[in-house]
Amino acid sequence: MTLPGKSSPGRTGVVFWLCLTLTSQMLGTFGVASVMAGQRGTQPSMITGPPPADDKRDMEQMKKKRNAEEVAEAGARDQSSASARRKRALAKANFDQMKHDTDQLADLARALQEELGRSNTNVLSLDAIDKAGKIEKLAKRIRGSAKGI
Repeated sequence: MTLPGKSSPGRTGVVFWLCLTLTSQMLGTFGVASVMAGQRGTQPSMITGPPPADDKRDMEQMKKKRNAEEVAEAGARDQSSASARRKRALAKANFDQMKHDTDQLADLARALQEELGRSNTNVLSLDAIDKAGKIEKLAKRIRGSAKGI
């Protein structure tokens, strides 16, 4: 019979063995047998020679994965340069369309000004109202293009 707070010699050995086992598993450097055999300060020897077959397969899979990633990165770079060229071409086309629309807007504004100069103060022609509507549509389209819509 043991007193409370005191442990038996067999229990102490089990606790010691359990502590050594857990510590060695956590550190991953020593085996319990080597520690218990008195080889506490020695480092495990480096493994020399060819790796086991499982390690070779793992290495080959890692190389294949790395090569696949490199190919994917190269493809992404090619796509990014292609998308950059596509964006530049689209921006140039939008700018050219905006220039064309502003020229047309200026022509319509001049025509509307001449139409209003010829008309009476009490009566507007339908042609002048149509030109004003076209001017409004062109102005909205130009504003949208300038905003990037």
